[in-house]
Amino acid sequence: MEDLAIDKFKNDIRFKKKIVHVETIPPRKAKYKNIDLKSEKIKNYLKNKNIKLYKHQAISYKKIKNKENIIITTPTASGKTLAFNIPIIEDLIEDETATALYIYPSKALSNDQLNVLKKMEEDLEADLKPERYDGDTPKNLRHEIRSISRLVITNPYQIHHILSWHHQWERFYSNLKYIVIDESHQYRGIYGSNVALLIRRLKRIFKHYNSNPQFILSSATLANPIELANKLTGEEFSIVCDEDDGSPSGEKDFILYNPYHEANNFKNIDSQDFDSQNKSYINDSENNRYIENPKNNNLTNDSKNNNSVNNPKENYLDKYLKNKPRNNNKVISVNRETERIFNYLIMKNIQTLCFTTSRKNAELIARWSKNDIVNYKRKLKDMITPYRSGYLAKERQEIELGLKNREYLGVTSTNALELGVDIGSLDAVLISGFPGTIISTWQQAGRAGREKQKALVILIAYSNQLDQYYMMNPKFFFDKAHENAIIDLNNEILNIAHSICAAYELPLENEELEYFNIKEDLIETIKINQENNKKYLRSSKNRDADTIIKKEDQYFYNLEDNPSFKFGLHQITSDIFSIVIKNMKSRVLETLERSQAYREAHEGAVVLNKGETYIVEKFNIKTKTIEVVKKNVKFYTHPLKLTNIKIIKTLKTNKIGKFKIHFAELEVTEKYYKYKKIALGEVIGTYIIDLPPIIFKTKGIYFTFEDGIQDKILDFIKTTKIEPKYENQLKEQIKIHLKNHLKSGENLENENKFEFEEKLEKDNKLNEIFKNLLEKEINKKLGKHLIKSGIKDGEDVFNDEDILSGSIHGLEHSLISLYPIHLMCDRNDIGGLSTNYHKDTEKATVFIYDGYEGGIGINEKAINIFDNIISSTKSLIENCSCYIGCPSCIYSPKCGNDNKPLNKDGTLFLLEFLENLMK
Repeated sequence: MEDLAIDKFKNDIRFKKKIVHVETIPPRKAKYKNIDLKSEKIKNYLKNKNIKLYKHQAISYKKIKNKENIIITTPTASGKTLAFNIPIIEDLIEDETATALYIYPSKALSNDQLNVLKKMEEDLEADLKPERYDGDTPKNLRHEIRSISRLVITNPYQIHHILSWHHQWERFYSNLKYIVIDESHQYRGIYGSNVALLIRRLKRIFKHYNSNPQFILSSATLANPIELANKLTGEEFSIVCDEDDGSPSGEKDFILYNPYHEANNFKNIDSQDFDSQNKSYINDSENNRYIENPKNNNLTNDSKNNNSVNNPKENYLDKYLKNKPRNNNKVISVNRETERIFNYLIMKNIQTLCFTTSRKNAELIARWSKNDIVNYKRKLKDMITPYRSGYLAKERQEIELGLKNREYLGVTSTNALELGVDIGSLDAVLISGFPGTIISTWQQAGRAGREKQKALVILIAYSNQLDQYYMMNPKFFFDKAHENAIIDLNNEILNIAHSICAAYELPLENEELEYFNIKEDLIETIKINQENNKKYLRSSKNRDADTIIKKEDQYFYNLEDNPSFKFGLHQITSDIFSIVIKNMKSRVLETLERSQAYREAHEGAVVLNKGETYIVEKFNIKTKTIEVVKKNVKFYTHPLKLTNIKIIKTLKTNKIGKFKIHFAELEVTEKYYKYKKIALGEVIGTYIIDLPPIIFKTKGIYFTFEDGIQDKILDFIKTTKIEPKYENQLKEQIKIHLKNHLKSGENLENENKFEFEEKLEKDNKLNEIFKNLLEKEINKKLGKHLIKSGIKDGEDVFNDEDILSGSIHGLEHSLISLYPIHLMCDRNDIGGLSTNYHKDTEKATVFIYDGYEGGIGINEKAINIFDNIISSTKSLIENCSCYIGCPSCIYSPKCGNDNKPLNKDGTLFLLEFLENLMK
């Protein structure tokens, strides 16, 4: 693959208009550093392998030898693994009783590292006996591993469940010198908070066996690496960072590709794109094909024809692209655009790995690609395959090896290939949809150009706020690290759960309570009141027994079961619902915690599982089972909810300039009351949800606006003018919304929208009312703001209060949408409420809260960087090319109020108002 082939994409006229930015990352030469190695075996190993240590590897070696806990944050493929393997193995060679524990977040990474260590052991003729110990380890091998292995590879879940059997690991724990936690940036949010408390349980065991191991962490680039390492382990750390990196890399073009760049100001965004982000619906109908039968075009399958696309004599690649027409008024789905680019690169002999946002997308794009490419270059069909975590280990390994050996030219994958599994060097990486964090984006991008050749990375944007923000702000994307990994050690529910597990593993001493950030009176509550414990752990068979009992100065677990099996590391509560197939209740499709079950699996909801669609028929609150039936449908469901918030206690107030923001303990009530069926962007029905409200305590931020803010917003709106290019868009939107909201004795809640529109066209009386309203509103002085303000029924269309509601509602949505830019979280981790008047503040108020019982530290961090969040959000809104608001600025796919009312102009005014207050 020549560099010229890589360059052709960005210059191709068929893609050029959608390319909003090209960042050329220059090549980097290797920087080496000499060190004095103790072991002759290690010296000979490096010499025989022709390995010279890069600068960061040498620095890591010295720090580790100096007994420092370190976190290594150099880029993907920089050789972080060798940086810690060399000093650890050197010590294990010198001290024949010493042991080391490697913790990895996935089995694939564990397997990869095991192969590396076994090969090193063989080459060094060392006695390490590295082994993997996890749920897949055969029982007949476990005793031998515990007895003789000196280097054990495992994962957090395995430690969580076997820690109580620590007496079987006495030899290993007593001699433990090192703990390696690889890909440590993965441990954030709920999972990270649970793992941090698990590490504290693990350290108790080490102390019991008189060992004090050294911690070595590796991570992608973060804004707060030292803070993450400290919170994860409770230890002090030094860092080996990007500035120390000595690894070489080839030149790389990183392209930001926006399918909506010229999509008529987002007017015609494909509903398929917006809907698919809900992960409840993907239209994969074969009726959406864009390829014509090539036989009708007199094409030949000439695999040798590799002419430039600019050649006047058209080849199969030209025909392929021309047979996928683009409608100037409508953007095809991101999946289709991805497949189009994917096949273009493959036909250019550019080995490409395509990352997608879901398993089904990976399967769909691969299938479409194979079906299309066979008509133009048949032999390439067998060089394309999907890859995801659900495949058998043997299948995954075959694909990994096929990539490495170039037997596969194109692979579509979920983020399963994001982490450090060895697949060799690739020519190009496609990233179909922003993967949620910049860290993940760079890790995926790092799969291209691992050697010294030029590489290509293309990030293809969805229409949501995060994707579009980066399309509009490339400098922010390519600038320094902005993301903070969040670990919360103050969640009472998690602290109690892990203290219970700790008491089961070893009697819990009074002075050890600080390990879990809890006080003795809280332990007494668990001991005395079993009902309290039901909030945290599933009920024991012995419901009348105390969970913990106290004897002298120690606390003991008093039940017969293992509490570690009562809660998982990816969740806070054990209030879990199981989705089962009707008449096959023994087969559990998946489990959901209560709020997720209410949101995604209420009666009538469409549930996606492994690419298949199911309809929920029965939601049993008592048994916590959700019965579904498999059914192929072309619609998805969207729930609506009412939210109420009480301020329990304001914990902290920050003042930024004249702006005040508060961090508080909140009580949140969420009531899901109805849901919509939606197909191709149209509502086809609205139905009642009959579920009790969810009430939970959490932590969040809130800020208020003084009386008179509504008048300021109105004054701002009155001074703005409609640009001519928006007039038709405005009229069309007013027409649509008047149709939706006009009532004439009709109940639109339960009426089919299509039938109503048909009736409107035929009924002269209704038609006349509609025409009069339309003319009146378009001619109104403020008519241009109807769609922004939230249209009322009948003739009372405009209401000043809706301006304020729409403005703060848009502010809430847009702020939440950009939380993940600064805080490594998902928008589903966060909830919000905006109201013109809140009884606790007696003012217009915006709340943003952690969406989990007890909170998970997101907003505790957000309050300290809120000025940055405001600045990013303002940039998003003012740079969005829409007029009335869209999924790229103030709409939210998760809005419980159906995205009503919303006001883009008012939202922008409030952001400017807040930014000025902060100066």
